[in-house]
Amino acid sequence: MDCPAKVYVELGKDGIINCQILNNGDVYWYKGNSTKTSPIVRLENGQKKISQESGRYDIDEEGSLIIKKIEEQNYGFYSVVNFHANDKHETDQIKVEIAVKPQTCPVIAGCNDCNQCVLSEPKEGNISCSITGIRPLVHLSIVIDSRSNVQVTRSVSKETYDPMTDTWNTTATIEYSESYDCTSLLQLRCVTENEDPLQFSDSVANITSGNFLKFCTVTSGVRFLLGALRGWKFLWGGGVPFTI
Repeated sequence: MDCPAKVYVELGKDGIINCQILNNGDVYWYKGNSTKTSPIVRLENGQKKISQESGRYDIDEEGSLIIKKIEEQNYGFYSVVNFHANDKHETDQIKVEIAVKPQTCPVIAGCNDCNQCVLSEPKEGNISCSITGIRPLVHLSIVIDSRSNVQVTRSVSKETYDPMTDTWNTTATIEYSESYDCTSLLQLRCVTENEDPLQFSDSVANITSGNFLKFCTVTSGVRFLLGALRGWKFLWGGGVPFTI
């Protein structure tokens, strides 16, 4: 039997403690550290049985515990016992903690949307993204589109714990320098680095620069003008003809 040591669940949503049970033996789930009380749910001979007091608890055909519409009272320790055919058994304990997910994606500074954000930034500077008031802690990183002419000169991540709310604030920041290139724009993505039990969506932003756009507009305009005039003959000062 293989169970996670800790499971994070969200208030008001269904949660599951998924243990990998490799045999077809009976499974018994208990609320708390003790297995000397009555099980809240059990799977015997492939048939699930739920005590009347369980209310929000259920068990699936694989022996995993299901907690419906989670409330604060549902957090804490749960014990599971798996009996083998030879009367031997395994016992494990899992801690269920309430997750806090105040937003669906990391916030890129200056953006109000997860994936439809356009920012005007200087050719050199820094950009950050953050998540505040979360539990458990997740780490962030900023990924630059490999097709853009951008060099990351420094990358920093910072996590701070708030003991008053038992939550975390996490921030990722990069410092960058950009080469002028009219064929591409800078796109960055803010992502969670480690295993993310809260399943945050990535945040995406397209970065433009005022100077960058002016440079591209001017050079493109000059190229267009030269192209339009190509083959024309002009008289240079003194009446000397020349051709573009």
